[in-house]
Formats: sequence, structure tokens, C-alpha cells
Amino acid sequence: MNQGTHQNIMTQLGMTSDEYNLVTVLYYIPYIVGEAPSNLLLKHFTPSKWQSRIIITWGICLMLHAAVHNKGGLYATRFLLGLAESGQFAGILLQMCYWYRPDEMSLRLLYFYICGNCSGIIGGLLAFGFDHASGSHGLSGWQWLFLTEGAITVAFGIAVWFLLPDFPETASWLTDREKAFIQARLPANAPRAKEQNFKFSEIVDSLKDVRLWLFTLIWAIYTIGTNGVRFYQSTVIANLGFT
Repeated sequence: MNQGTHQNIMTQLGMTSDEYNLVTVLYYIPYIVGEAPSNLLLKHFTPSKWQSRIIITWGICLMLHAAVHNKGGLYATRFLLGLAESGQFAGILLQMCYWYRPDEMSLRLLYFYICGNCSGIIGGLLAFGFDHASGSHGLSGWQWLFLTEGAITVAFGIAVWFLLPDFPETASWLTDREKAFIQARLPANAPRAKEQNFKFSEIVDSLKDVRLWLFTLIWAIYTIGTNGVRFYQSTVIANLGFT
């Protein structure tokens, strides 16, 4: 945004290209480390309350980006953003296991990824719009972008507190027969609302499963390829001479 002007984020924060690349690294370190602990907390606080806290904190961290004045501030906010967002995707996977069988998960995840791709389109349109709004009220376009997306995220997080269903056993809009039906159709190893305890033996059993490691390998290869395009596509396009 605003490349070649004094309102470009790298120019304003006095960052080189190599220093800017660390922004991505500092986001993913807490994101990876925080996923497992976050899912343990999700079981303790219930999905709606924990996911709401995650999303609201995530939105606040987004808005804080607009207040940074140097690369150190950007590094700190990116680290906190990764930590806040770490439980979101993993938490969605866990919550789906409370409601759906493994053979039903792929379609639900497809819906989730469609929403993610649509949000990328909307984010791109917002970035284009705010790129032409730089200087409004003394803020650059990238600052307006962070403030707007952060505010929307906070509002969504508040809605999640009241609207997201937690477990089949506690859903007020289900009859007792419907609750029993949903739970009866789940596999024996599906998580249950009443299971608040943590069993280290379950982690050991999972680590012994070769399918976990094959999935991890596939996911790592997929992530390396897609993230390279996702994070640097706009830079590549700009360097090719396109606006």
C-alpha cells in the first residue's frame, strides 16, 4: 500500500525488506506454540466463551498495529497477533469433533476455507480502498486497514459469545432426544463436553499413529507453497510494475 510514498508502512517504520520479512516469522512462532494449550483451555472455558476471547483479543491486536511507530512495535504486535490467533483454527477443528463424525468433517472444512478465501477477497478490496484514503484524519492507508478489520473482528467476537453453540449436551435449542441422537452417532473416541481432564497417554498414542505424521508432512508441504504465494503475491505484482 502507498508504495513509493512517505505513507508506505516500510518507509514510515524505517524497515528494510529483510527486516520486514521477520514480520511473518514472528507471527507464526507463537501461532504454532499456542495451538495445543489453547485447545486445552477451550475445553475448560467452553468453545463459545474461549473462541470469543480469542477473536476479541485478535481484533484488539489488529487495531494496535495502527499505533506502532517503529519496527520493534510492529514485531511485538505481530507476535501478540499470532498468539491470539493460535487457537482459532485448531479450536474450530476440535469443536467440530463434538458435533460431526470424521466422514462429515471434510465438507464442513470446505465451507470454512470458502469463507477464508472470501475474506481474502474482501480484505483486498478494503486494502485497495484505503490505499487511496491515506492521509485521512492523519492516518495512512495501512493504519486505517488495521483499525477497520480489527473493529470488525472485535464485533464478531462479541457475537460469538452469544451465538456459537458449545456442545450437543448443552444446546438449548435441541430436545433431549436430539441431543442423545447426535452423541450416539459419534465415534467412541469423539470428545465429550464432560471430559475436562487432560490425559498425557492420549498424546503419546496420537504420536505413535503414522497417519498423523503423514498428514503433518502433507500439511507442511502445502503450507510452504501456499504461504509463499499468499504473503508475497502483492509484492511480486508490484515489482512487475503493476499498480
